[in-house]
Amino acid sequence: MNQRKPLLGGQALAALVLSMLVPGVLALPARADHTVVATDFALTANDHQAGASPNASSWTTLTYPGLPNTDDIKKTIGHFAPGMLANPEAVPHCKQELYLADACPADTRIGESVARIHVLPPAGPVIEETGRIYNQELLAGEAGRLGIIVDTAPTKTFLTAPFYVRTTSDYGLDGVLDDLPRSIAGIGDIQVLHLGFTLYGTVQGRNFTRGPTSCTLKLSTGDGYAYDHPGPISGPGPSTYTPTGCEKEPFKPTFDMSVGSRGTTGERQHPPMTVRVTQQPGEAGILGNGVTLPFEIGPHLAALGTVCTNEQLAADACPAGSRVGTANATSPFLATPLNGPVYLAQQQGVVIPGLVADLKGRVPIKIRIGSQILGGRLIKSTVTGVPDLPVASFTLNLDGGDKGVLESKFDLCQSGRKHRNMLAGVDFSAHSGAKIASKPRIAVEGCGPVATASLRRAAGRRGILKVTVERHPDAENISAMTITLPRGMNLVRSKARRSVVSADGAKFIARPKSARRLDVSASAKQGSKRVVVRLRRGAVRLTGKVRRMVRKGATRKLTLRVVTVDTAGERFVSNATAKAKRR
Repeated sequence: MNQRKPLLGGQALAALVLSMLVPGVLALPARADHTVVATDFALTANDHQAGASPNASSWTTLTYPGLPNTDDIKKTIGHFAPGMLANPEAVPHCKQELYLADACPADTRIGESVARIHVLPPAGPVIEETGRIYNQELLAGEAGRLGIIVDTAPTKTFLTAPFYVRTTSDYGLDGVLDDLPRSIAGIGDIQVLHLGFTLYGTVQGRNFTRGPTSCTLKLSTGDGYAYDHPGPISGPGPSTYTPTGCEKEPFKPTFDMSVGSRGTTGERQHPPMTVRVTQQPGEAGILGNGVTLPFEIGPHLAALGTVCTNEQLAADACPAGSRVGTANATSPFLATPLNGPVYLAQQQGVVIPGLVADLKGRVPIKIRIGSQILGGRLIKSTVTGVPDLPVASFTLNLDGGDKGVLESKFDLCQSGRKHRNMLAGVDFSAHSGAKIASKPRIAVEGCGPVATASLRRAAGRRGILKVTVERHPDAENISAMTITLPRGMNLVRSKARRSVVSADGAKFIARPKSARRLDVSASAKQGSKRVVVRLRRGAVRLTGKVRRMVRKGATRKLTLRVVTVDTAGERFVSNATAKAKRR
């Protein structure tokens, strides 16, 4: 049997942490040789509303059968139900030097503890010790760290309890407390009889705890180990409770998708794509998501040859050729974002591979995205079984270019002389049971403006030319443009100077630069979405062979070259075709 050794602090501290870290203390079979037994446990919250921030309290009672019994609790590991969380970033952290000096700021305090301990058992008195819990600075790999200070005499007791995320299963929290004290300095041997704790739901007006956002039965279990006997101690069943009011939880995630870049939006190109999902604090957690791409965007089959197998993914050994993008996630519960590569991933029974976003950071997580072809023509991507964790944003970036996994079946910017409009089919499901669906418009990056032209009374000396240039909905405003007339059409410069330019925004001025060139520029930096240039009667005339043919009744198509510059300095070249007729 191990010799008891004096340690700073009371078993009250052990009591506090045991109750925090071993919810339900301990759903384990009884042992014939157990020396510490947990006989009672309860975990309560002052608000059972799903997703709320309640004060969470627990207590447990311990016995030490047989005399003499000098054993004690050494280590506890609590396995909290998925979705039961505390936010270490909602409350300031107490620095280590302040913690050790018992000088933590008041706004870092997150709870309190109490324990009844038997001093010098079996004949000594039973005393009660209280403690304070602070939000400590996190160490590498930790999802939280509690610093507990017990006001024992003659010296105070300092203990810490780190928390970790179960990243290989349900992403719930595990709390660990090891090397619990067996003695109080200046008093002697002790044994814990009863312990309890409370974590505050709100600290200085900031929500610290967050309950599960689903209304199914929640089960927490734990393990406990004594100093002098191997194996876990015996105890009652797990702690359970069922949240209520899921229908009251808000659930309004936003979804944005953009595709393309300069030079990748044409037919049979391989554009990049960005998908972004955001949520507001207090919303129910996302359980699943489905996205169906429009017919214009399909798979680039030649780029899908190298995939990451399940074994390679588990070993963090995906081949470089399977990397097709990057991902990023933020959470109010994390001080820094999670970042990582996106791989083509093996999936059984499907022609095309799926995706995996391999996010690294304080809480590493692999998000699997299944892919399938609907009706032989549409790509649908699906995420299921998302852990009940608070998310502020998730961004997925798929690379473009020769190795890009997507291929455009048509020009993504234009359909004829109009801007193309593409919609995605999107649905979300929540842990609360809520479901929403929408068809958001897909933004297209790198598109130039659409230019159109019309010409009337072309055969005579009073021809009227109208040129309309409209920027793409996802592009910057137009700040300047140059219209170059084709051969067979000239400007009458004296009349062209009096051209009428209309725009929704800045004022534009037209200046003829030669017999076939007209410069149009904005007088203000903001530019305009749409610019219409009207050359007055007689400002343009047909010449030579074109004029003679039109006068004889022929119709000629004349192509104008339009160069536009947007407010970001990007230059685009487009063509506008006008039909020249006698009337």
